[in-house]
Amino acid sequence: MPGRADLVESRMRENRTYGLGREGSGRPLPYLHPTLAPYFSAGCSADQEARWFVARHEVYIIMKIVVFTGAGISRESGLRTFRDGDGLWEEYRIEDVCTTDAWNRRPNVVLDFYNARRRDVRAAQPNAAHMAIASLEGPGRIVRVITQNIDDLHERAGSSDVLHLHGLITKMHGSGDDELVDCPGDIQIGDVDRLSRQYRPHVVFFGEAVPNMAIALQTAWEADIMLVVGSTLAVYPAASVVEETHAERLWIVDPEFPDNLSIKRRWARRQVEYIGKPATQGTPQAVQEILGVAGCASRAAH
Repeated sequence: MPGRADLVESRMRENRTYGLGREGSGRPLPYLHPTLAPYFSAGCSADQEARWFVARHEVYIIMKIVVFTGAGISRESGLRTFRDGDGLWEEYRIEDVCTTDAWNRRPNVVLDFYNARRRDVRAAQPNAAHMAIASLEGPGRIVRVITQNIDDLHERAGSSDVLHLHGLITKMHGSGDDELVDCPGDIQIGDVDRLSRQYRPHVVFFGEAVPNMAIALQTAWEADIMLVVGSTLAVYPAASVVEETHAERLWIVDPEFPDNLSIKRRWARRQVEYIGKPATQGTPQAVQEILGVAGCASRAAH
């Protein structure tokens, strides 16, 4: 087992990019990983030596929590999903509204489709699941939400770090450009950027690369805890975020356990808590359990 100082110094180097530190100190906080657990006695109490060590090195226990959400959480805010039996793909062909070829052939049809989706999002409100996820943020916890959804309900619920894998419908960018701007209303043919390029919704079309995929995988790799809400984990490459996580504990909230054999095999030796409820019922329960785990670790540092 590495020495205490080695572990703490390693976490300090690892987390300098987060800019963590005591308020006003300008110094980074070391991240006390669960690998330091053997230095603490059971039951969330610290022995005398551990107390001295934490005080001497100004160590704070930082838990990295990653929340991965899918269409199921937005459905409960009244937003139609794409893949359910009554989903949008029952009314629209993917080839007509969600591919680069469709955009090149009939941009007006694509704009009409996503203008309607944007209006739906603006009319929707965050639900109890969004609010519960936002409440995970607090002292001693780094929380990042990785979502497959293109709505902004997580942000409106109060989550401060949201990574959208498939885009964000309230943003737009010029065709062939990555510079995002707010989308105040419907996008029309003739709405162009400063280089006279037609604006398009900021969504990842089928066949396009997922630009935030590398960041999502790195985030999942570093997680201590992962919470999965409202995702069937059937859509790749997004599902690989959950597949590749190194989190020791996982919570899954969905009426049906994801039928993904690859992920099940990878999770076989980890502690998985399954809550078979809709997002608005199961997520607050999962969050309370996670906060209990994080609080237990935090109390060990004092």
